[in-house]
Amino acid sequence: MEQIIRLRRLSISAGLTTSIGARHVTQFVEVVAEEGRLNETQLPLRMIWGNWRAMLRLLPMAWGMLRHGKMPRPFHRWPGRDEIRSIFCRTPKRTMPE
Repeated sequence: MEQIIRLRRLSISAGLTTSIGARHVTQFVEVVAEEGRLNETQLPLRMIWGNWRAMLRLLPMAWGMLRHGKMPRPFHRWPGRDEIRSIFCRTPKRTMPE
Protein backbone atom coordinates (compact mmCIF):
# COMPACT_ATOMS: atom_id res chain seq x y z
CA MET A 1 0.00 0.00 0.00
CA GLU A 2 2.84 2.37 0.81
CA GLN A 3 4.33 1.83 -2.64
CA ILE A 4 1.03 2.76 -4.28
CA ILE A 5 0.87 5.96 -2.24
CA ARG A 6 4.47 6.81 -3.14
CA LEU A 7 3.80 6.21 -6.83
CA ARG A 8 0.69 8.39 -6.66
CA ARG A 9 2.64 11.19 -4.98
CA LEU A 10 5.41 10.93 -7.57
CA SER A 11 2.94 11.06 -10.43
CA ILE A 12 1.14 14.08 -8.98
CA SER A 13 4.42 15.92 -8.40
CA ALA A 14 5.41 15.10 -12.00
CA GLY A 15 2.25 16.83 -13.21
CA LEU A 16 0.09 13.80 -13.99
CA THR A 17 -3.04 15.19 -12.35
CA THR A 18 -5.72 14.25 -14.88
CA SER A 19 -6.21 10.62 -13.86
CA ILE A 20 -9.15 9.80 -11.62
CA GLY A 21 -6.83 8.65 -8.81
CA ALA A 22 -4.81 11.86 -8.85
CA ARG A 23 -7.96 13.97 -9.00
CA HIS A 24 -9.37 12.01 -6.05
CA VAL A 25 -6.35 12.85 -3.91
CA THR A 26 -6.12 16.51 -4.88
CA GLN A 27 -9.85 17.16 -4.65
CA PHE A 28 -10.10 15.32 -1.32
CA VAL A 29 -7.52 17.68 0.17
CA GLU A 30 -9.25 20.75 -1.32
CA VAL A 31 -12.70 19.72 -0.05
CA VAL A 32 -11.43 19.12 3.48
CA ALA A 33 -9.46 22.38 3.42
CA GLU A 34 -12.54 24.37 2.35
CA GLU A 35 -15.25 22.59 4.33
CA GLY A 36 -13.32 21.51 7.42
CA ARG A 37 -14.55 17.94 6.88
CA LEU A 38 -15.17 15.51 4.05
CA ASN A 39 -18.19 16.58 2.05
CA GLU A 40 -19.24 13.36 0.34
CA THR A 41 -21.53 15.25 -2.02
CA GLN A 42 -18.85 17.51 -3.48
CA LEU A 43 -16.00 15.02 -3.82
CA PRO A 44 -17.45 12.87 -6.65
CA LEU A 45 -18.61 15.97 -8.51
CA ARG A 46 -15.20 17.62 -8.30
CA MET A 47 -13.44 14.44 -9.41
CA ILE A 48 -15.40 14.13 -12.65
CA TRP A 49 -16.30 17.78 -13.28
CA GLY A 50 -16.63 18.43 -16.99
CA ASN A 51 -17.27 14.81 -17.95
CA TRP A 52 -21.02 14.93 -18.55
CA ARG A 53 -21.43 11.20 -19.10
CA ALA A 54 -19.79 10.39 -15.79
CA MET A 55 -21.86 13.06 -14.08
CA LEU A 56 -25.06 11.53 -15.43
CA ARG A 57 -23.99 8.14 -14.07
CA LEU A 58 -23.85 9.74 -10.61
CA LEU A 59 -27.54 10.66 -10.62
CA PRO A 60 -28.73 7.36 -9.09
CA MET A 61 -26.19 7.73 -6.31
CA ALA A 62 -27.27 11.33 -5.72
CA TRP A 63 -30.89 10.25 -5.52
CA GLY A 64 -30.01 7.57 -2.97
CA MET A 65 -28.03 10.05 -0.87
CA LEU A 66 -30.96 12.45 -0.92
CA ARG A 67 -33.43 9.70 0.07
CA HIS A 68 -31.31 8.56 3.00
CA GLY A 69 -30.56 12.03 4.33
CA LYS A 70 -26.88 12.02 3.35
CA MET A 71 -26.92 15.40 1.63
CA PRO A 72 -25.26 17.99 3.87
CA ARG A 73 -27.00 21.25 4.58
CA PRO A 74 -25.37 23.91 2.40
CA PHE A 75 -25.10 26.76 4.92
CA HIS A 76 -24.50 24.81 8.13
CA ARG A 77 -21.21 25.56 9.91
CA TRP A 78 -19.64 22.43 11.33
CA PRO A 79 -18.05 22.53 14.79
CA GLY A 80 -14.26 22.60 14.48
CA ARG A 81 -14.37 23.88 10.90
CA ASP A 82 -12.19 26.90 11.59
CA GLU A 83 -9.57 24.80 13.38
CA ILE A 84 -9.27 22.41 10.43
CA ARG A 85 -9.02 25.31 7.99
CA SER A 86 -6.28 26.93 10.08
CA ILE A 87 -4.26 23.69 9.91
CA PHE A 88 -4.38 23.83 6.11
CA CYS A 89 -3.45 27.53 6.13
CA ARG A 90 -0.40 26.92 8.34
CA THR A 91 0.82 23.83 6.51
CA PRO A 92 2.93 24.63 3.45
CA LYS A 93 2.03 22.82 0.26
CA ARG A 94 4.48 20.06 -0.59
CA THR A 95 5.91 19.95 -4.08
CA MET A 96 8.13 16.90 -3.64
CA PRO A 97 6.84 13.55 -2.42
CA GLU A 98 8.07 12.03 0.82
